[in-house]
Amino acid sequence: MRAAGPELVLRTDAALARRSVPHGDATSPDLVVDMWDSATSGVPIGEAPWRPDDLRPLGLVRPYCDDRFLTAVDVHTASLSLFDAGVSHARFWLEDARRMAYWQSASPLRLILSWWAASRSMQLTHAAAVASPAGAVLLVGGAGVGKSTTSLACLLAGMQFLGDDYCLVAPHPSPLVHGVYTTAKLRPDALERLPGLRRAVRNPNRLDREKAILDLTGAYADRLGTSAPLRAIVVPRLTGRLHVEPATPGTVVRAMAPSTVFGLFGATEQTLSVLARLAADVPGYVLELSDDVEDVAEAVAALADAA
Repeated sequence: MRAAGPELVLRTDAALARRSVPHGDATSPDLVVDMWDSATSGVPIGEAPWRPDDLRPLGLVRPYCDDRFLTAVDVHTASLSLFDAGVSHARFWLEDARRMAYWQSASPLRLILSWWAASRSMQLTHAAAVASPAGAVLLVGGAGVGKSTTSLACLLAGMQFLGDDYCLVAPHPSPLVHGVYTTAKLRPDALERLPGLRRAVRNPNRLDREKAILDLTGAYADRLGTSAPLRAIVVPRLTGRLHVEPATPGTVVRAMAPSTVFGLFGATEQTLSVLARLAADVPGYVLELSDDVEDVAEAVAALADAA
């Protein structure tokens, strides 16, 4: 990660803290990202060389996308993402880092990471993941199904935390899940059920209009996992009672695919096939969630150990 100006670093450092390669490190990085915002760095972006009708419905810039290069404009966040798959080099520009959306700072560079992952036969997936010594459990589904609450309950119970919202999955040679971000998002009402996490909240004065952003690099640094073999895929459902039953691959794909495909307009032609392969190769379960977060965490740990 290379940035012009401190503001963008300040907004993203918690999320990317343990995943970046220090500038000047002798290790050759797998991905280099140059990022800046014009408002605080003073570095202008220049005039766009494309016309408005060159933009595809989901922001991809038609004349500047091919088998090697990808370009996208996000009008909602006033940002630009570019990726050169030939040399694994990306650029990210934001108009003003001080106006960065809170959710964007908690999971920055999602589009670039999705493109890069696809170039390495991986998939950035809308899912949470936790791990025991036996392996990882991927929690899949759309917004509001309990992924964040369940994964963070598992963190408090002593499991390794790989992510609450986005993770990297690699389907072969054997399924693996990799952590990406070291922050998490949690609704304020869910925070009431997990009071031990209050000390990690970065935005305590804005919980009336934002989800809580948790910086896990402090008190929970020793529970931030990096990678683990994928042992089970779980579809959480809020029912008020704790119950586990096997899920078919079709059930898993229907829970996993929509939010990954439509939530990332960097989804590629391979996205569905990658998710389908995972669902076929990894045991799937439906986990009905009770209100007892400790019991839920025990059930997830049992699935990781038994699969």
